[in-house]
Amino acid sequence: LAPQANTSTNELSGVYEQLADTVEFYGQVKVLRFTPGAGSHFDRLGEMRLHIGTMDLRIASIALAYGGVVVTRNIRDFQRVPELALEDWAQSG
Repeated sequence: LAPQANTSTNELSGVYEQLADTVEFYGQVKVLRFTPGAGSHFDRLGEMRLHIGTMDLRIASIALAYGGVVVTRNIRDFQRVPELALEDWAQSG
């Protein structure tokens, strides 16, 4: 949301409040790295020819390396990955 030149002070204050909230939120998000361990999972899964996209395969590899759970709506593709813990966020409740 970019402020316009004719934006009122109150509107501008709201825009910057939203920006601060967004920065604060993303500052709390932990980014899991693609480690050598994740790379090993990626190579092994790639050899299995699971027919899922490269980026999804990387996500699965990172989750396996960290012992994490992939929370997604794309259960159809991710369920092809052996031993991957999944949760469908659309079905959680």
